[in-house]
Amino acid sequence: LRKHMSDFLKERGYKATAPVLSKKWQKYSQGIFASSWSERHVAFAAGLGTFGLSNNLITEKGCAHRCGSIITELVIEPTERRYKGPFDYCLAYNSNSCGVCMTRCPAKSITQKGNVKSKCSEHQRQIESAIGRKYSVDISTCGLCQSKVPCSYRIPKQK
Repeated sequence: LRKHMSDFLKERGYKATAPVLSKKWQKYSQGIFASSWSERHVAFAAGLGTFGLSNNLITEKGCAHRCGSIITELVIEPTERRYKGPFDYCLAYNSNSCGVCMTRCPAKSITQKGNVKSKCSEHQRQIESAIGRKYSVDISTCGLCQSKVPCSYRIPKQK
């Protein structure tokens, strides 16, 4: 989709690129997969949502999503930012009235202080290995912390 959108814009005369399609995007830091470009942070900066305890991005449609970005010279009307801080939509950060994502995480990588990326990454590597052997696919994902939680499909109501 990123390549398609980038090509679509280029065909219409705009410079455009999708950073995650670059070979420079992927890297490992201290044995943990990291990147030089964060789709979630781009979405936050664009006014689309705020962060949750599990490092997810909570948007008006919730956190159960994938997001991508294109850098372009095309001028687009900005989205009105409906929040003030980076954690405004997360109940755990704002009222200590949640934490469901902690109970959903099989790796126990989410705590009151946030997500321990090394534990999450190790769990995802185990999933990738098991799924890869069984189905011959290269996938690294879990996402249980973003499903069946109050912010899965909407901004949760503050208590």
